[in-house]
Amino acid sequence: MSTIEEELQEIFDSNESPDEERLRRYIRAEKNSALSFLVSSIVHDSRGFITPILGMAEMGKMRAQERKDTETVACFETILESAEKLNDLINNLLDFSKRGEFTRGTVYITDLLESVVKLYESHYIHAGVNLETDLKEVPVIDGYPAGIESVFVNMITNALQAYEGIPKERPKTVQVRSYHQEGHIFIEFEDDGCGIQSEDLPKVFDKGYTTKGEKGHGIGLANAMLIVKDSHFGKMSVESEYNKGTKFTIKIPDAKTVKLMREETFFGQKREPSSET
Repeated sequence: MSTIEEELQEIFDSNESPDEERLRRYIRAEKNSALSFLVSSIVHDSRGFITPILGMAEMGKMRAQERKDTETVACFETILESAEKLNDLINNLLDFSKRGEFTRGTVYITDLLESVVKLYESHYIHAGVNLETDLKEVPVIDGYPAGIESVFVNMITNALQAYEGIPKERPKTVQVRSYHQEGHIFIEFEDDGCGIQSEDLPKVFDKGYTTKGEKGHGIGLANAMLIVKDSHFGKMSVESEYNKGTKFTIKIPDAKTVKLMREETFFGQKREPSSET
């Protein structure tokens, strides 16, 4: 069985033009990589939630009710809260795994962002990184929900990795924003982490480029650009200052803008949507 990196590299070594089959293979490989990371983290998180459940359950709900022991009742409230957190975590993982089908449909960008943020909340907490959101309601679009979700997973994972090697005592914050402006939907992922050196900025979306050494396969951002640009007529950009932080911006035209782009003519010929603005 080939590794995830080998499968992804095979996709981009192909001379074929981008099509749904290549994107489907990418999403499958990218999802397997994300799920492997999440499953290992779930085990760690679950232990933290289960410990108070097991410890406090020993007191017994019946005994607490019989004695009207308010302290024990409070313990059981903690049990319920922990159980709910664990249940939400598992449900989110199940929902994530079920959305792997690469089919075209309605893309609810705000819902996907909220789901991905919730899925990664615990990882940010354990890493000591604040995860802040400012998600405005944006129009739905026609596209590939699984593809867009994979892009968001890539972005939120990259943002967290931007703090590797940074001292624990340093404040760390990642901001995720979405808004609708001038016929386009904007999604921003901004961190105040290690940043990218100026000479590397022009290469971040290149195939095979990575700043992670042997730990990275280097084609995550190239795939994200492929999905945003070729399947949703959008574009991605990056701003960064070394040792100060990075902001990735995704810009996708709404349905009305796409319609206008399709209807626009040049010498009587219909022009297909383009990623250029």
